[in-house]
Amino acid sequence: MKKYRVMFETFIHPAFFFHPCYIVEANNIEEAKEKGQEAFNSHPNNVKLQREIVEVQEIEEEQ
Repeated sequence: MKKYRVMFETFIHPAFFFHPCYIVEANNIEEAKEKGQEAFNSHPNNVKLQREIVEVQEIEEEQ
C-alpha cells in the first residue's frame, strides 16, 4: 500500500472555507479518495459539510 495526502476544500459559510488534509493508506488514488471521505466523515460534525476533494498526492516514504 502507498500513502496519500487527500486535501478537501470545505465551505462552512460562502465567505469562509478551509482545506483539511488526511493521510491515508491505499492501493490507488480512487481508494485514497474513498478513505479520505471516510476519515472526514469520522467526526459527526463533518458529515453535513459541503466539501470537494481538490488534491490527492502520493507521499514518498521516508527511509
